[in-house]
Amino acid sequence: MQKNRRRKNRLVVDQKYQLLFSLKITLISWIATVVVFGAILFFTRANYETLSELALNFAPQIVGELEHEFNFLSLLCCFGLLLIMTILFLSSLYMTQKISGPILNLKRKLESFENGENPVRIRFRKNDGLDELEE
Repeated sequence: MQKNRRRKNRLVVDQKYQLLFSLKITLISWIATVVVFGAILFFTRANYETLSELALNFAPQIVGELEHEFNFLSLLCCFGLLLIMTILFLSSLYMTQKISGPILNLKRKLESFENGENPVRIRFRKNDGLDELEE
């Protein structure tokens, strides 16, 4: 019973489907996020150059601080991008588990029925993608 419970709680149930779907979602999201973060960095860079020119004329002591802030913001954007991609990948794995788990369960029950075993009631977990089929 404990082994069966661990199997139900696994995040990756159908490895090929789940990883392919999750990678597609992550790639699409990554492209959109890179475009947004790229635009943010582009405009930040333009503002940094303008502020640096002004600072050289009026307050040369803050040029180093402006450069430090720009580098920090760039690094923060890169870490933000990595964090967003990790969260998207893990959440897409979780969402696909809610669909592929019941499909795998249904497939196993149909195979056992095909092999001549007595039909048994198919039970799905709560909040699975196919729990309407249980009725």
